[in-house]
Amino acid sequence: MAARAPLAVSPRKQAAASTAPYPTQNALRWAIGLRLVVISTLFLGILLIQVNSEKILPLRNFYGLILFSFGLSLLYLVLYARKVPPRLQSWIQLLGDIAVVTGFVYFTGGLHSPFSFLYLTVIAVAAMLMRGGGLIFAGLSAVAYGLLIDLMVFGVLPVPENLAGMQIAVPTSRVLIQLLTNLVGFLLVAVLVSYLGESLRSAHYRLQEETERTRQFVALTDHVVRSVGAGIIATDLEGRVLHLNPAGAKMLDIADSETATGTSLDEIMTLADQN
Repeated sequence: MAARAPLAVSPRKQAAASTAPYPTQNALRWAIGLRLVVISTLFLGILLIQVNSEKILPLRNFYGLILFSFGLSLLYLVLYARKVPPRLQSWIQLLGDIAVVTGFVYFTGGLHSPFSFLYLTVIAVAAMLMRGGGLIFAGLSAVAYGLLIDLMVFGVLPVPENLAGMQIAVPTSRVLIQLLTNLVGFLLVAVLVSYLGESLRSAHYRLQEETERTRQFVALTDHVVRSVGAGIIATDLEGRVLHLNPAGAKMLDIADSETATGTSLDEIMTLADQN
């Protein structure tokens, strides 16, 4: 009986595998969970600061920002449960992250805030979730940060109450240098993380292809072994049966070849002593 090889994966299926949708639902779930952990940690940190302080600190703005973040996370969970397209979910989540980071930078000093680096986390996550997402959200982060600084410098946005008395007016040259420095940093991180993310995706696709080839090879080998008319039996070094094809089972008067797997070779066939 001639062996019939399993069908190989078609080029169309291989192309579909190499363009699998990103981000995956699993990646979005991890992003939501990580975001909740970060927000909860920030909330606990602010509570500890307030408890250990002898006077009431102006932290109302931070409480509002944290509640806003929790509200966004609830929205993300609803979208995830409703199985909204992953790419749309990622856009909504990352835009929400930019809004939260911008608010945090605003309440901690704007141009003088040491937390503008938080935009880098949004850029890094965007680069990992979407192809080209790093550069896109690097640009959006630069726009959000630049707009915030301009509005504060020109007095359109008032100084937060927790920064009352702080001098926001700075030379224009310093503002430009700060914006340019952040823009370059955003772009460099976007390029680096995008390269690493694409390398991981390529490695993932190659692993999937090799796994599929191995599966097909194992299936073909098993089909050939089961189809030949000669009896074939394979054992390990200790004499336990690893495989017995149907022809071999018929020769040994075994009803089902699968039942022989794992048994001792001496139990299913007697070997003559050549000595």
